Amino acid sequence: MSSSSKRRGVVGQDDEPRPSRRRHAAGRRKLLYLVLDDWKNGFSIYKIDPDALVDEGQGQGHLPEPPVVRLESPMGSVHHDRVFFSALGTKMLVFMNHRCAVVYDTETAAVSVGPHAPARMLCGSGVTVPAGGMVYALSHRYFDKEDPHAFHLMMQQQGKGGGWSWKTLPEPPPAELDAWVGLNLEGYVCCCRVASRSSDSESSSIIMTKEKLAYDYEGCWGDNRAMASLTYMNTSKFCVVETMMEDEDDDYCLAHQLRLTMFGLKYDRTGELRITNRRSTRSYLVSRHRYNFVPFAWWI
Repeated sequence: MSSSSKRRGVVGQDDEPRPSRRRHAAGRRKLLYLVLDDWKNGFSIYKIDPDALVDEGQGQGHLPEPPVVRLESPMGSVHHDRVFFSALGTKMLVFMNHRCAVVYDTETAAVSVGPHAPARMLCGSGVTVPAGGMVYALSHRYFDKEDPHAFHLMMQQQGKGGGWSWKTLPEPPPAELDAWVGLNLEGYVCCCRVASRSSDSESSSIIMTKEKLAYDYEGCWGDNRAMASLTYMNTSKFCVVETMMEDEDDDYCLAHQLRLTMFGLKYDRTGELRITNRRSTRSYLVSRHRYNFVPFAWWI
């Protein structure tokens, strides 16, 4: 899917957007869109204004009600636990096993229907990456012993059938840090510089922050008592989304603590990775109903 005509094909818009609409979208203020499995029949998407967050210390709050949209998972004889979310431009994409994709436009609040998820994606990890106006999915190619994991491009075909085509992932675009940024199981932010084509080195060293930013998930990630995801916002700013069971003796679908932490990153004079800007942290009390779903946020 591209951010131009190809993306519009997914949502059923055949006409070119008017220039005034493009200018409006370019100046649109972005917000965090948080996806939660907080009801038994599906998922909720909440819109959060980072500027409205208050620092932790006032107790656990509640997410803004109502959510901007609720998505009910399809029922039937086929197992539908694998639901994948992604985003491209102003649109959030929802892929369900063997079902049509759902597209929610955060700018217009319109909900549209697209093709079902690519077959390779159904066997993948659910990891998707938007880059260069395209959406890429991490697939598991069990038939390829030398390269079992690879990112592939998902884009709607312009020809007959309205299905999906695949291409390999191009070189990542340059960014402020020029690095891949992640969150390890011990709660530290780490990054690995993007490899240069002119370099003879096959790998790059990993740099880690000295300050712990999240819970220590080592030892509890496997049983899903605690989960975390990392969202890139803009200009080296990030948001960590964490969930932790309030009472481990309760059923899984009961109370969880949701914590949002926003921060900045930069390299110092010695090349060390430092957390910058004033950290904003806020906790909420939520419920969880999907054992294998990791809550995530998009900056749209």
